[in-house]
Amino acid sequence: MFFKSLFSKKRVVEPECVELKLEEVETWLREENKEFTDSLEGDIQESYANLEERLSGLKETFSHFRKSTIHSDVLERLKKAAQTNKLTIEKDLENFIESFSIPQEKDFLTAYDFCESLSRRIADFGKKNRRGFLILREALRDDTTSLRKGIGELEGEVLEFWKMLKERGKRVKEIEELVTLSKSVRSNIEREPELENKIKSMESALNFQRQKMETARKEIEGAANSREMSRLKEMEKNIQELKTKKKELEERIIREMSHFEKALKKMAHEKNDNSDMIKRYLENPLAIADSQGLGEFKSLIPPLKHGMNSFGLSDKAKEKVFRGIERLESGVLDWNIKEQKEIEAKISGLSKKINRNKATEEKKEKEREMKNWVQVVSSTQKKIKDMKAEKEVIGANIGKQRKMLEDRISALSEKKISVI
Repeated sequence: MFFKSLFSKKRVVEPECVELKLEEVETWLREENKEFTDSLEGDIQESYANLEERLSGLKETFSHFRKSTIHSDVLERLKKAAQTNKLTIEKDLENFIESFSIPQEKDFLTAYDFCESLSRRIADFGKKNRRGFLILREALRDDTTSLRKGIGELEGEVLEFWKMLKERGKRVKEIEELVTLSKSVRSNIEREPELENKIKSMESALNFQRQKMETARKEIEGAANSREMSRLKEMEKNIQELKTKKKELEERIIREMSHFEKALKKMAHEKNDNSDMIKRYLENPLAIADSQGLGEFKSLIPPLKHGMNSFGLSDKAKEKVFRGIERLESGVLDWNIKEQKEIEAKISGLSKKINRNKATEEKKEKEREMKNWVQVVSSTQKKIKDMKAEKEVIGANIGKQRKMLEDRISALSEKKISVI
């Protein structure tokens, strides 16, 4: 018999299997832990009663403390300090007792907040009045000791209450986290078909948007081959050719003006009425092409000739100035400036015709429409991509969350839980 019992296998008790729907998890958890919750509420009620009892004892001790007087054998210089600190302690403790109120609710969170607040208030009271109690220790002796003992007993009761709540709070926290997790799984499961419907709707919208974008593109191509557009392109080509000629003429004018550069710099340093005008031409040689520019510049030639020998120019620089004057007097600059003005007028005329051309505005409108549809299509594609990514993440998370929920409920209840 001994050997039979020694070698026989110990029977393993399999945990109870429970199958739960997601919407049943919260109710089941609350019911499964009702005994724990009821016990916790009972303990909270008992702790409240103990605190009331300690507070009652503290009130009685405090009453004796208020009636007590400073002992006659205390040194006179310490009596005033003792009396002042006694009044401070009385005021602070009276405020503390008057504000002490046990909550009506017996739930964990209310008790936790109350206990935390009460513990902090007792600690603040002790810290503020520590020196006052030390001064009163000899002045009142037994009454001070009794009051400190009463406060200490209340603080000790709060500490025991706090320890109980922290220990039991682990299970409370686990229950609430499991309830939250079950709701998260349900939310994700409900979110999946919502996302699927939104994706289908957005894909349908995307097809429409692509059609509109393609229509706009074809209209732009059609407009590009129209007779009006051909005329427009021809005018734009002419403007570009004229701008090239204008650029060449401006470069010629600048080269002509470079003959006078060194001499003008010398003149600008001298005190004369033309200094500002000279600086303008030095900074921008094309200023000569302004409405009064050529005439004003020609007015500088006589003083330029007159002061040539006083400028300290080299013979080569002088020769260059005289060559520039000769070309100016022969009308080279006049012709270049006149040609430039004519080209500017032609450019202006063509630009006005282009702006009045219906094809121009139609082209701009179609290009704006095309750009708008390109942006809309791009935005819709991004939204679809984001929603598909979210759906994929949710799909992966549902399985993980469900498994986590089953494992944690099983560990808490010591039953094999299956969430369907």
